[in-house]
Amino acid sequence: MMNEMTIRQKADKAFEKAVEFLANTRNSYRLWTDFRNIGGGEEYVTAYVGAILSGTGRPCVLELCREVWNFFGTRKLFDGQVGWARDPAITEDADSTAWGKKFARKPGLKDKYRRVAAEIFLRNHLTTAFTTSLTIEALTHTDCNENRIAVEKGLLWVMRKFSDKPLLSNVHYPSVSVYAKALAVRALAIAGKCRPFKGKLSEAVTWLLDPQKHGGSWPPSTTRLMPAPYVLES
Repeated sequence: MMNEMTIRQKADKAFEKAVEFLANTRNSYRLWTDFRNIGGGEEYVTAYVGAILSGTGRPCVLELCREVWNFFGTRKLFDGQVGWARDPAITEDADSTAWGKKFARKPGLKDKYRRVAAEIFLRNHLTTAFTTSLTIEALTHTDCNENRIAVEKGLLWVMRKFSDKPLLSNVHYPSVSVYAKALAVRALAIAGKCRPFKGKLSEAVTWLLDPQKHGGSWPPSTTRLMPAPYVLES
């Protein structure tokens, strides 16, 4: 079994390869796309990737984030839209805007007006639901005892999703889903100070390193649901 230092070294190398892959796979607008549809989820994917990368705080990554933000931060602002959307041709939504705001909150990114305007937009969409891992992340940043209890319950739910082998699946990928595992690892890492979860975190990180492709990416393992804008409950 790899010791903690070896896991960290391998994880750092995997991280560097992944960032290189992301830097080289942007479209002609210097933004990221992913989904197999017209537009490729351009704004949502850029907001999501930018938020995750900027959250690492690494200087080389922040340089890439600032470059992307210069193209992303003013998208559709002069058309009267203060949030972001899944694709450029459709109206803004809370999910994309929430990730866009997280992308913008890192020091060094410009356009404070866009961030404030996006926050106002989000306040009008408080019925939007988020995944368990994102909820854990949000509650971890508070100092309320009630929230800490909720975080622990959420982490226990995540732990129950692990089988005897450190694998997580979803409906469309019944054997294993790298995406589902990554979300679980993110939740465990955010609340990593909780002792019962440390051992499982190391085990899960080790498993995540194996499926990485030579070019730095991981195999896709999730699908996207497309509810109508007026559907508020699933």
